[in-house]
Amino acid sequence: MFADNTAWSFTDLNARVVNVAGTANSQNGSAADDTFVVDHRNDTVVETADAGTDTVRSSVSFQLPTNVENLTLTGSLNATALGNDGDNVITGNAADNVLDGRWGIDTLVGGTGNDTYRLVDTTQYHVPQDWIGSMLWDTITDQPGGVDTLVTNLFRAQLPDNVENLRTENAVASGIEFFRSGDDASVLDAYKSYGYRPKAHDFRAWYIGNTQDNIIDATGGGVTTRTVSGSVGTLLDGGEGADTLIGGTENDWYVVDNPGDVVIETGDFATSYDVISSSAVSLNAMANIEVLELTGDLTLNATGDANNNDLRSSKNSAVNVLTGKGGDDIYVIDTKDIVVEAANGGTDTVIVDGNDYRFWKTSGKVVMLADYANVENIAAVSQSDGDTSSMGMHIVGTAANNTVGGSRYNDILEGGAGDDVVEDSGTLVNPNHTYLVGDIDSLYGGDGNDTLISWSGNDLLDGGNGDDTLNGGSGNDVLDGGVGNDVIVFGIGDGHDTVRQLAADANASALNVLRFNNGVLASDVVVKRWGSSIEMTIASTGDSLLVEGFYLNNSPVHANNPLQRVEFFDGTNWSLAQLQQLASVDYNTAPPIVSQPLVDGSFAPGLVSYTIAPTAFTDADAQDALRYNATLSTGEALPAWLRSRRCHTNLYRDQ
Repeated sequence: MFADNTAWSFTDLNARVVNVAGTANSQNGSAADDTFVVDHRNDTVVETADAGTDTVRSSVSFQLPTNVENLTLTGSLNATALGNDGDNVITGNAADNVLDGRWGIDTLVGGTGNDTYRLVDTTQYHVPQDWIGSMLWDTITDQPGGVDTLVTNLFRAQLPDNVENLRTENAVASGIEFFRSGDDASVLDAYKSYGYRPKAHDFRAWYIGNTQDNIIDATGGGVTTRTVSGSVGTLLDGGEGADTLIGGTENDWYVVDNPGDVVIETGDFATSYDVISSSAVSLNAMANIEVLELTGDLTLNATGDANNNDLRSSKNSAVNVLTGKGGDDIYVIDTKDIVVEAANGGTDTVIVDGNDYRFWKTSGKVVMLADYANVENIAAVSQSDGDTSSMGMHIVGTAANNTVGGSRYNDILEGGAGDDVVEDSGTLVNPNHTYLVGDIDSLYGGDGNDTLISWSGNDLLDGGNGDDTLNGGSGNDVLDGGVGNDVIVFGIGDGHDTVRQLAADANASALNVLRFNNGVLASDVVVKRWGSSIEMTIASTGDSLLVEGFYLNNSPVHANNPLQRVEFFDGTNWSLAQLQQLASVDYNTAPPIVSQPLVDGSFAPGLVSYTIAPTAFTDADAQDALRYNATLSTGEALPAWLRSRRCHTNLYRDQ
């Protein structure tokens, strides 16, 4: 019906319909540079190989046939332009286009419409673990205007200028997989251990924006980054604009640098580990986000909520305020940061970053947990590839029940009063104990019933007053339970420990126990007396524990004896009387034989290592222990400046 009341019937309409698509036809190229005009989706173009540089100009959706290089959309219709196996130049029109070069290194040129650029590999591929950089091998040029989208499953991609949105897409059933080899630490490993390791490999997929307001949606399952143990994560960084970042069920890192940025995490605490990091704006807790991290040099704040929050500011050089509110919160800080924790707000932990030299004990700093009100636990973390000899810390707990954890380096750790757990480095910063090293720490329980744990290294463990448990772990440790009924834990792989008790215990009924770990039976242990001491050796491994001062005036019953009973995992116990009896057994019924004379050697000043062949001595007695002692050639003792030390094979003990 028209304004003049003219009306068209169906027959009238049908008579006036024009077939704008034209008639399908076939075109054959020549050896020259050909241009083919396409106006019907069923048109066909045939071109031979190496026959010039050819172009299709199409007013409808079209895919380039083999041997044709370029495709240009004409007209005003919304259309799709697809490339072929070659390196194509694909140009859109002013309408809304889908441009996909398919395979090859292509150039995609969009117009002013709402264009979609597809960079999707439909075959499985792998990415080398140390590869860093963009995998956006196609070149995209978009004109200002419209709202444009890049759809990709590439491992790393950055939005080109004038393209607003990025969306991942899974083009194959099993996903595009990125594998890392071996056990090298990843960024995910470093974050979970609070280590920020300088050489951690960045195995994450990266999706980066531009200066516009972008939407980056990584929920399409385009990339699966995995190791044997699972995904290693995706980085989403919108750039300067007010961006919307949407993550999936993988581990996501969101970089926020604009107050207008919006983060939407669709995973949950059970399925992913997610981080929001910012060097430009303060951060507040968000749903399904585990970590808020401040970086850069601006004064910023990170504020949690009633849940368990992980707030970090040690990589920001300014004075930052971290507020946890409720929940069991973790604060990772340097010396300038301020922690605000509510009373009765959960069980909270401060982790001091030992890469800040102002925390080092060589600077005179004593790190006091009491400086962080309402925080129950404290630990240190240090990850450095430089000189680490001075990077240890002195950390002191409070009068309450604390867990105090050390760094990777030579620390002094004090529990203070209360029933404390003091460990040289371990569960507070790394539950899986992946990065333990052989440092030299001093652990003091103080008052209370404490648990002291040395995971590795040659450490001093001093329980102080109270009923304490001391576990030296691997390394050659000195363990002093102090006054009280103490337990020493020892087992296979624990090296060569020394147990002593410097403080006299006036309690005549004191009961100090040596407890062997599972895997050690009473029949595995050889007991020997050495002067006023006794030594228990696991015969199959050579691990040994020397109990100093066991005898006083030839009797083990005295106030400084650190041991009254031995317990085994299977329930077998040795009393004090049984220990004396076992220590009195003379195993040396046959003399050892020198099978291979020791070789003379001369050494320059410095650290010296001398190896004695395993076959140098033979002995028919399986229960014997072979001991070595270094002296001068005259038989006199070594001078004070020259010291001998037993090596890891336990060939001799310091004398």
